[in-house]
Amino acid sequence: MPVPSYELDEKGRQVVRALENPKYDWRTIDGVSKETGIDPPQVSLILKSLPKIIDVVQSSDKSGRLLFTTRNHYNKRQNVANRLLSAFSDRIK
Repeated sequence: MPVPSYELDEKGRQVVRALENPKYDWRTIDGVSKETGIDPPQVSLILKSLPKIIDVVQSSDKSGRLLFTTRNHYNKRQNVANRLLSAFSDRIK
């Protein structure tokens, strides 16, 4: 599903493109910041506002860092078994 660009400003579109970068399954705020050139606090604010427009999912890695992707990207990248296990273990929000 394409990003509804009419509802996002340029920085929002940059963050969504970074979240859906095919090189990655999940992205940290720092990773999105490095890719987009947007400072981490602003990336965090954009991520908080995106769920109103784009379905953003959140998880965490073993060290507790927050990880983000879009629901669309997650569904494309994860097989059905992993999605079911994630749902049952409540790993994605």
